[in-house]
Amino acid sequence: MEILYLWIKSYKMIHEVGYNFSGLYRFSYDAQMEILHLQINQHHIDGFFEVGKERLGAELTNLTAIVGQNGTGKSTVLHFVKDHVLGNEAMEAPSILAVKEYEGEESRLILYVHESIAIQASNHEEFGFELRRYTYTDGKLDNRTTKFPEHPAISNTSIIFFSNIFDGSFYAGESAPVLNISTNYLVAYDRDEFKRAYQRVAVISDALLHRFKEVERQVEFVFSDNFTQVRFSGQIPERIEVGIYESEVLSERYAELFPKLLNFVNSFQHRTIRLCLLHHAFIEAISFFAAVPDFLEKQIDAFQVDTNLSEEETIMKWFADMIIAMQEYPRDDFMRGEFEEAANIFVHIVEMIIYLEMKMPKPWQPKDHFYFSIENDREEFWSFFKLYKKSYGFQPYLTFDWQDMSSGEKALLNIYSRFYHVHHRCQDNLIVLIDEGELYLHPQWQKELVKNLVEFLPQVYRKEGGKRRIQVILTSNSPFVASDLPSFNVIFLNKAANKLLVMDGLEEHNQTFASNINTLLANSFFMKDGVIGSFAKYKINRVIQMLVKGSDQTVSDNRDEIKNTIHIIGEPLIKNKLLQMLEDRLKIKLVSLDDEIAELKQRIMALEEAKQHDSN
Repeated sequence: MEILYLWIKSYKMIHEVGYNFSGLYRFSYDAQMEILHLQINQHHIDGFFEVGKERLGAELTNLTAIVGQNGTGKSTVLHFVKDHVLGNEAMEAPSILAVKEYEGEESRLILYVHESIAIQASNHEEFGFELRRYTYTDGKLDNRTTKFPEHPAISNTSIIFFSNIFDGSFYAGESAPVLNISTNYLVAYDRDEFKRAYQRVAVISDALLHRFKEVERQVEFVFSDNFTQVRFSGQIPERIEVGIYESEVLSERYAELFPKLLNFVNSFQHRTIRLCLLHHAFIEAISFFAAVPDFLEKQIDAFQVDTNLSEEETIMKWFADMIIAMQEYPRDDFMRGEFEEAANIFVHIVEMIIYLEMKMPKPWQPKDHFYFSIENDREEFWSFFKLYKKSYGFQPYLTFDWQDMSSGEKALLNIYSRFYHVHHRCQDNLIVLIDEGELYLHPQWQKELVKNLVEFLPQVYRKEGGKRRIQVILTSNSPFVASDLPSFNVIFLNKAANKLLVMDGLEEHNQTFASNINTLLANSFFMKDGVIGSFAKYKINRVIQMLVKGSDQTVSDNRDEIKNTIHIIGEPLIKNKLLQMLEDRLKIKLVSLDDEIAELKQRIMALEEAKQHDSN
């Protein structure tokens, strides 16, 4: 399904506002006259967002940007589409929704109108649209929550919602067809998914767990076949560093209970990967067996440091004894499952130690990290990574970091990775919602955002043996995004007298595509009071105030400040004008001094004449 037009009667801050999401069809609805009008955009270009040769398995049908200042409801529109058009919530806000629905290679045009919205006149039939009414009554209809009308064309559509914004907003659980990859949602999702996967709560914070899972998503993407086929704007990582997560759990909670094992651990002179595994195994043990402390205490008491064994052999022997004890310990059905799972994880920890012996041949060497080459070690790393994920139950214990990548490049990689993470869960048709995707990106990458999207999305969401249609709706504050889109693909939102308005292009600059960035930025829509920063404007106005209204004494006392401020101004017109003002002011002062000197000379001459007259 592709959304062509959405008119919302009343939803949060939106009241009787219509949004055109189609490049071909242009809708308008007059609520007062009750007239719905439709016309064709004569400048529409079919396949405008296809880059290069046609891609098999995916087609980006359209891309629309919603642009506006903060407080104009950009994000609210995306949330309405996510939650009410295809989401779990009922279509409670009376609306008009025009869509193009696909079934295989066939399509049809449907106009959904809430029964409370009157249409006295409409020309939709001239363009092949079928009008359908839908009903919503107090959230219930026949004792069932009323959702948007369901039918096969809608059931094969997924929505992906991306946002990098983290403001602590609460998100209830999403379900098909919504795939939420926003930061707000993923922080909670990663915690809940960990609990579902391991049937337990992680012993680390939600934020830290989210960080671990975010890197895991990046790893899955970088080591996938898709990564080699994607144009990545930033520095492509050459290798990944595997390091130790330093947990404070042992020292904070168990130092007094189990000093024997801790003394042995602390006797190590170096922090090593294998020592990290011992810490991790201990955390897993005390977390698994919190309900049976007698078992854990017995295993700790049984721990002995054998001087005839190396440190490695001592730890391996303790692991083996622990696994045997788990298998022999009497337990009920519930504890049987817990013990079996714990034994499983301990087996994988041992496998990790064996693997590391192969990767790092010097036993227990004083090294707290090692590397995998992304180009040469793909299969080896993937085997290691799958083993690692099996070797923890309560908390991750290794860190993964990309070498030679800036924080901005990592942010860009993170965007790509989240989209890739849900690629296998999409239906045949896809609506991608992106809320301010340019956040954290350098202006150069903001300039490349649209091209990256039209290249990346069809690549990562291509459908083998079929065709997936992709529609993109994004919000933005950036003129770089607007300059990559025709004006009819940009929805300009403004606010006047507490009423939201949709503008038809920019004043005195109707075309946005391939427009000069400086011209767009200078437009009052993006910058109401010019393109100079507010602090710089304050300093310039202070200089002007002194030059225009200041006394001669004020100008004299602040002469250095005035001259130096003018010197550092980068805009030539402003700089030259202020220099001229300063020069004129100094000339006036010089003229004033000459006049004063001449006047004093005349007075002296008059006094001398008077003195001479008195002496006579």
